[in-house]
This record gives sequence, structure tokens and C-alpha cells, in this order.
Amino acid sequence: VDDNLTFREGLKFFIKSFTSWKIIQEYSSGEEFYNDADKKEIPDIVFMDYKLPGVDGITITKKYLSILPEVKIIAVTMHTYRLLFKDLIIAGFKGCIQKGRLYNQIIPAVESVVNGNSFFSEEY
Repeated sequence: VDDNLTFREGLKFFIKSFTSWKIIQEYSSGEEFYNDADKKEIPDIVFMDYKLPGVDGITITKKYLSILPEVKIIAVTMHTYRLLFKDLIIAGFKGCIQKGRLYNQIIPAVESVVNGNSFFSEEY
């Protein structure tokens, strides 16, 4: 879930090229993602931008996890400050990756979260 089409295209290319993960769907807004929650296959992992137009990623994550708590959500953001870290944990995020380090950290982040742990970039 990210409003930047170029970013989403790059992420899809990386996932298809370097992992065996299945991409179910992509969304350009939190509302679009939330409104589609019961209409698609339930994901294991969601990559969610923190700063989205309209409703932000934290609010959407709280709402989404209230209906599908088993889904693991990892924040992907350019924002790296300690207050955000606290807000993400309270909202239910299982991890956070800084966009500038995404391609180095996405695989370890997913492995950590799938194994029941959390993953937050060392910037925090």
C-alpha cells in the first residue's frame, strides 16, 4: 500500500526477481486497501506506507487488524524517528523498513516477521 506508483513498480520487480513470494494485490491508498479487505485473498504480509493521502497508514492498520488480526503488517517509510516507532508498535505493525534501505532489509524483515518476531530498522 503506497501512493507512489514508481515505488510500487520497483517493489513488485524486486519481489518477482529475488523471491518466491506471491503478490496478491497492490493499492495506492489506505482506504482502497481497507475497503477491499474482505474481497481478496487474505495476505500473510502487507507492506504499508506510513504517510498516505487521506487516511494514514497507522489508522488504516489499526482498522484492518481489528478485522484481520492474523495479518502481519510491515511499515515502509522514509520517516525514521523514535515517536513513529512507538506509534507503529501501538498500531500493531510487526516491523518497519526505511525506504532507502528497502532492498537490503525486505527479505530479513519478512523472515523475521514470519517467524513470529518483529523487525525494525536499526535507525530506531
